[in-house]
Amino acid sequence: MSDGAGLSRTGYKLIGWNTAANGSGTAYAAGDMYTFNNNATMYAQWLGTPTISSAVSAGYNSVKVTWSSVSGRTGYKLYRATSSGGTYSLVKTTTSTSYTDTGLTTGKTYYYKVRAYCTAGGTTTYGNYSSYKYAKPVPATPTLTAKSAGYTSIKLTWTAVSGRTGYKLYRATSSDGTYSLVKTTTSTSYTNTGLKTGKYYYYKVRAYRTVGSTTTYGNYSSYKYAKPVPSAPASVKAARVSSKSIKVTWGAVSGATRYQVYRATSKTGTYSLKATTSNRYFTNTGLTTGKYYYYKVRAYHLEGSTKVYGSFSAVVYAKP
Repeated sequence: MSDGAGLSRTGYKLIGWNTAANGSGTAYAAGDMYTFNNNATMYAQWLGTPTISSAVSAGYNSVKVTWSSVSGRTGYKLYRATSSGGTYSLVKTTTSTSYTDTGLTTGKTYYYKVRAYCTAGGTTTYGNYSSYKYAKPVPATPTLTAKSAGYTSIKLTWTAVSGRTGYKLYRATSSDGTYSLVKTTTSTSYTNTGLKTGKYYYYKVRAYRTVGSTTTYGNYSSYKYAKPVPSAPASVKAARVSSKSIKVTWGAVSGATRYQVYRATSKTGTYSLKATTSNRYFTNTGLTTGKYYYYKVRAYHLEGSTKVYGSFSAVVYAKP
């Protein structure tokens, strides 16, 4: 059967309308079922079903759920259960396409469904439920950094994770190798010592939370790597000795086999090697009186027959 606008009931949910071609307009309640004929200008369509694109942990007690947009909706209703076939209870009514569900139990799996709804003419129409997605809250993933802390050590630091009991740090000798536990700690840093100079080491870290007798682990961080090298010399000084010479001195570097002294005629110029020495000083002679000279120093450690160089010191300068 059809109405005065030439529409018949064949399975569309009316969610809006326009003025008909003859200038008249007819309003229909949301949820009534209509289809178009060629002359009608009514706006009607199915109220579609959202697709949950992701349900992921957003921390030790929260899950973030994201879903696709549905045309013509007034909003969405998100539901949660503790098993896929369990009873789904309303968690949130929202106009957004995502929601972070908080106050959850760490390590427990939660299941989610969402559906769109449309309210018009005092009537609310609901679309179909989405397929379920599930996730469990786990501690967040730390962000890791690694750098040399001396000729046999590497310092690891990472970001703090809310709700953690502690962290576990792992090490391997290649990026895709076997990572072994190095340290369990409540700190956000650790210096790994006793390493081989010049050898690369790879690290990952993850947080964990223990409640009662149950421990829940977060995801591993991305790996970071570094190699132990001699530290940069500290307390570097350059001082005039005579009208044609400058003396450069520096502090001892642990594990240094030798030191190298480089010189330039401007701070950002090209530095040339001027001395390799086991001493912690170097007197540069034969210079031009009144001209500035710039120096930097680095140490190296002889690992077998391989020289492993440390970083350069800060630049110092003087004039004879």
